[in-house]
Amino acid sequence: MFAILHVDNSSFFKHIVKDIFSRNGFTCYSADDVSTAMEIIRDRKIDLIITALEIRGGGGEKLIRDINNSPYKNIPIVMITGNDSMEVRKKMFSLGVIDYIPKDPTFRDQLLSFVDTLTEKSGIREQLKNMEVAVLDDSRMELSIVENLLRLNGITKVDFFSKAEKLLDSEKQYHIYFIDLILPGISGEQVIIEIRKRFPDSVIIAISGIDNYKVISSILLSGADDYMLKPFNQSIFMARLIANARTYVLLQEIERKNSRLETVVSTDQLTGVYNHQYLFEQLEEEIRKTKSVKGSLSLLLFGIDHFMFINDAFGHQTGDKVIITIADIIRSGISKNAILGRYSGASFLVILPDVSFDNAFSIAESIRKAANRIKIKDNTITLSAGAVQFEGETANELIKKADSLLFNARKKGKNRTEKVFDWHVSR
Repeated sequence: MFAILHVDNSSFFKHIVKDIFSRNGFTCYSADDVSTAMEIIRDRKIDLIITALEIRGGGGEKLIRDINNSPYKNIPIVMITGNDSMEVRKKMFSLGVIDYIPKDPTFRDQLLSFVDTLTEKSGIREQLKNMEVAVLDDSRMELSIVENLLRLNGITKVDFFSKAEKLLDSEKQYHIYFIDLILPGISGEQVIIEIRKRFPDSVIIAISGIDNYKVISSILLSGADDYMLKPFNQSIFMARLIANARTYVLLQEIERKNSRLETVVSTDQLTGVYNHQYLFEQLEEEIRKTKSVKGSLSLLLFGIDHFMFINDAFGHQTGDKVIITIADIIRSGISKNAILGRYSGASFLVILPDVSFDNAFSIAESIRKAANRIKIKDNTITLSAGAVQFEGETANELIKKADSLLFNARKKGKNRTEKVFDWHVSR
């Protein structure tokens, strides 16, 4: 169970803190001086320390310094105090506290808000725990503060960098980047620009103590998704992080849906290979590429022989199984660079970029022979094919040549690949 140590001289505030955390399922320990607090820290597994500034034994500042110099320096610390001066705030944040809550009329509400960030179990928060995070800051203290903030909220897949060069030399892509603006040797803005070039989809959050609208607008225009001011408020830090993570997740989901839609639009639903329309578009694109580099391009058109007989004799379900099997055989017989599609009911077109005509013919023969091993009740499945080489034709003209060769192959007895026109036989 999540355990909290509250250090305070005030019985009133002890009661408020214990009541709020206990109601939310936390174990709450209390102390009113530095030595007792350190003893509890040594004897118990403490996940969070909430300390007042005014406590016996040297004050909250001494407690924080003692913790920082102990093996327990990574325990997150929240400061509560009636002294809300900016000087004190800056000093406490410089010592590594992750949040600062004034003892004023808003104390209870602020503490409840803090607890909400710890207990909130939204889907986005849970997904955040599985995201990879990179933090770049040349200040060890600032890195420690961010580490504590993230760890307090269960975000542990984090890499910390004190030098920009090490982050930029890494080839790893992170889901979320925290980038400090003031860095030695290179500006945080330059780092942001470089990361954005490499990883357009990642979330980039700039962090800085500079509160200037011109600087902020410049950083956002450079590619940052958000800008967080130091020192951080834990509740605001997490709210902004969750908001950015939510946007990231939504954009990824939209991208996946678009990808699935594109697959549906371009794919033959029976075989999983490309459909006629997409295949034709790809052929036009490959012709354009071939012309621009003066390369080679070959085309194979396969047809399943006696397919009407198969449907009539064995039924359309068997016919569908034959089509699927032939698609798989062709797919396994071509390289990853080849483009396979279902051209019509029982025919398949294969586009072979950068493949010589002789190699294309060999590929066609290998696929044709592999199809001969399929039998349906002692009936061998055979393929006929036409193989052509691109010689400056349009996509329609090239397909027409392949179709004529396929027609020739069938006229000559089927189960063969034709690559030379026989005008006595062709249509």
